[in-house]
Amino acid sequence: MRTALVLLLLSGFVLTAFAESEKSLQSKITSAIVYNDRALVTRLASGSFDVGKYNLKLPGLPILLNDQSVRIAGGGTAHAKILEVRVELALLDSVPDARVKELQNRMKAVQDDLRKLEDRGKTLTQQKEFLLRISIASSENISKDLRVQRPTVEDWQKVMAFLDASHSRFSAEQRELDAKKEELQRKLSELQFELDNIGTPKQPREKQVFVQLDVQKEGKLDLELSYLIQNASWEPLYDLRANTGKKKIELTYNAIVWQNTGEDWKDVTLTLSTAQPVIGGTQPVLGTWFIDVYGGTKGAIQGFVRDIATGEPLPGVNVTIEGKSQGASTNSDGFFVIQNVEPGAYSLKVSFVGYVSKRLQTQVVPYQSTRLDVGLDASNVEPEGVTVTAVRPEFKSNYTHSVITPQPGVIARAGRASEVAYTTDFESARVQSGATSTAFEIGAKATVPSNNTKRKVTITVASLDGAFTYSSVPKIQPRVYFKSTITNTTDFPLLAGSMSVFVDNNYVSNSHLGTVMPAEKFDAFLGVDDGVKIERKILNKLTEISGFFSKSRRTTYDILITVENLKKSAETVIVRDNI
Repeated sequence: MRTALVLLLLSGFVLTAFAESEKSLQSKITSAIVYNDRALVTRLASGSFDVGKYNLKLPGLPILLNDQSVRIAGGGTAHAKILEVRVELALLDSVPDARVKELQNRMKAVQDDLRKLEDRGKTLTQQKEFLLRISIASSENISKDLRVQRPTVEDWQKVMAFLDASHSRFSAEQRELDAKKEELQRKLSELQFELDNIGTPKQPREKQVFVQLDVQKEGKLDLELSYLIQNASWEPLYDLRANTGKKKIELTYNAIVWQNTGEDWKDVTLTLSTAQPVIGGTQPVLGTWFIDVYGGTKGAIQGFVRDIATGEPLPGVNVTIEGKSQGASTNSDGFFVIQNVEPGAYSLKVSFVGYVSKRLQTQVVPYQSTRLDVGLDASNVEPEGVTVTAVRPEFKSNYTHSVITPQPGVIARAGRASEVAYTTDFESARVQSGATSTAFEIGAKATVPSNNTKRKVTITVASLDGAFTYSSVPKIQPRVYFKSTITNTTDFPLLAGSMSVFVDNNYVSNSHLGTVMPAEKFDAFLGVDDGVKIERKILNKLTEISGFFSKSRRTTYDILITVENLKKSAETVIVRDNI
């Protein structure tokens, strides 16, 4: 008996020692690095841990985050090993009982108010019916009253006034009751709709990350969670201010930032990057070019695979031709290409872990590549075997194709070109220039809500070297333009963007600045200067015709160009004309 008890205690000890403790930590966004079509978001979650193994949950993450980009780093006084990291969907189809009870109580209160109004309405109806009976009885007894009581005109006026006032009061109160009942019915419908939706299954609204930890020394653990997410962007915006008296140029380098990622960025460290992670750090692999005596009659199949719900590209998806050994996997942008496919009709299978597989029918045409974009559903509701027919020639496949192999990283697209201007906090950014990109860390904490509201931040204010000149093309327009040839003396590139031009604190125009690398020069037109006048006149026009059989014509112009300087200082004007 004692031996059995000892074994039982030992087994209990072993189970306790090797069991994983469940723990949940809330995380807060601390920083965001914004590229031109996505962002790298970093969150911080802190907690105290004893020695042992934990299955740690980090909930409340946006649905648009890229699962393959999730990274976890640890720090603090505790010593721990990260054994596994996985991302799961949170279906959110359960609602706390408190919320249901609250809605039910609110509905009951509205229903009670409706019953009170209905009771009052019944009372009003009875009073109006009673008043109607009085009116009928009074009219029937008029002749009797006239013979017996002889009522005065004043008596009848009082009766009529009473009946009129009573009818008006009852009607007004009835209208008020009807309006209140309509409003309460609307509130009741809204509450019922919300209560009905609580009981129905919900689509995934958020994601959560699970981290398996092996804590070897107790203490505080700071976990840094980072991930890439779409629907975030930024673009440059410039203010160029020219001081003609001091011959100085001041360029304010601003940025417009916006995002709709599904999570608000509140008081975060904001960094704006010029990197294009779509290209990745590895040179793409050139595909094999097959040449045969028939000129290459084979075709190709290519396309993108994305999540139907989020539009997010899915890397690592298997796309295979059924009945053949040919196939491909999508790269980090969700792109796939199957080359050297014999012409004909094929059935393709598209499969990915956690998603419903699809079979698609397509036709391969000689010399061409068929485009086939696929959307996969992660809900596990649709049965396997959805058939989609898509035949669309895209490009000639007998040209050389570049095949991009799957690489770690993300895909970015070209920048936007909208022009906006908003208020800003003028605090310069810290610039970090790398070999292939530049990152601007904004000095002040920034808040960017998830509603595509555009926020303006200042990257830096730079004093640049500029040479001021005047130029004119009087043949086209008799005006003198003030121009400055400016050298980018900063250590970072000026990206292409909209530029507002000010001369001596006066707004002149809005122009576009192209990309300018460090030490590169660019021209900035500062508007028309009325202090310098120009006039072009044709004084004489002489046309000569020569030749007998083959005639030639020569026209000679005498042109006078006059430049008048109304300024106090001597200025140089460059005049351009056809000679």
